[in-house]
Amino acid sequence: MYVNDLNLLVNIVINIIDVMVVYFLCYNLINKKLPLTTTLCLLTILCGTSLGFAVSYLDGYTYRVMSTLSMLLIIKYFSRKEFHHVFIIYSIIFLCVGLIQPTLLLVIGFLNLNITINFLLVQLLSLLIIMCLYKRFPLYKLFDRIERELLLKLCLFNLFCLIIITLFFVNFEYSSSYLLFTILLILIACIGLYQTLKKISFYTNEMPSQLHDVKNILIVLQILASNELDKKFKKEIETAIEILGLDTGDQQEVTEYDKSILAIINNKINHLKEPTILTDFKYFEPNPKMSQLAIGYMLGVLLDNAIETGTKKPIPIKLYIDEDSLIVSVANEYENKNANDIQKMFQKRYSTKCKEGRGHGLPNLSKFVYKHGGEIIASYEYNRKQECYYLVMTISMGNYNRYSMEWVESVLSI
Repeated sequence: MYVNDLNLLVNIVINIIDVMVVYFLCYNLINKKLPLTTTLCLLTILCGTSLGFAVSYLDGYTYRVMSTLSMLLIIKYFSRKEFHHVFIIYSIIFLCVGLIQPTLLLVIGFLNLNITINFLLVQLLSLLIIMCLYKRFPLYKLFDRIERELLLKLCLFNLFCLIIITLFFVNFEYSSSYLLFTILLILIACIGLYQTLKKISFYTNEMPSQLHDVKNILIVLQILASNELDKKFKKEIETAIEILGLDTGDQQEVTEYDKSILAIINNKINHLKEPTILTDFKYFEPNPKMSQLAIGYMLGVLLDNAIETGTKKPIPIKLYIDEDSLIVSVANEYENKNANDIQKMFQKRYSTKCKEGRGHGLPNLSKFVYKHGGEIIASYEYNRKQECYYLVMTISMGNYNRYSMEWVESVLSI
């Protein structure tokens, strides 16, 4: 009876120290001073005592499940951070304790003491080391760096996963509590990895896709601002371009709708060295369903798509705009390497321009065109005039569809 009571007392003390270790590491990681309040002391004793009873009356892995959940709740309560950050803090604590305690256990093991005394000494020494870390080493700098650097975050959760998998096979047991504990750790790692990969996906895929057409939009706005009497608007656009570090070239003053569209084409010509842009532009009156910005954006993307192929052949452009219809075509020299290249052009992150391509322009454009009731058509035709194959990209919108093979042939004959 005396031995059981002593073991229970030791288990309670060990778990109280465990809770204190988590407190010190948690506050070190979030750069806060540990408040020695009555509430904190009572919470430490209550939590440590509960876990001490649990380890005495439950099997080892059921206790560890309870302990892990308790630590997560403690970190969440004191850090006041989102669960994704809580999992980062827990992973760092897990790795710190996993590095310190086994090392101490190996060293103290040479003293040939009672196993209970060994664990108690390990906990006490761990607490002293963690307290020294709290006083001397600002771990919050590490946490801040991991929070900012997605690669470090990814490495942290990968390392956490690797340790879990290693421990799973080294200490494997055929018990439900062992599997539950392993699943809990894997769940923490998977949620952390998922949130990290989600952010990586946003910064590498979604954000570049959203920013891809910013330059074309600002070019058009800068040109359209020349039509405004208030020059302040133009100045604001120029400031935005300067902040983003974009080179849009020198813009000429334009005062008419059709000249605004021609200015967009001229802007692209200024950035070309070899290819010539040939235009056939018929403008009758503005299309009420399509703004000048929308027309400029669509034309800009098609021109970029043609220019970025690196062609040395002329790039013909044909536009027809009236009240009921809008059709614009841009053609460029093109070698169809694969049978389904043209169909894949409109898929996100697929590019036929190899390393130079990003695969954002045409997917973004097609989404915009279809949203406004239009269609974008890719046609692969032989250009007799240039004696090579051309890709003709056409956008047709409005009540009257002017697209036909005669239209395509007229584009290539410019």
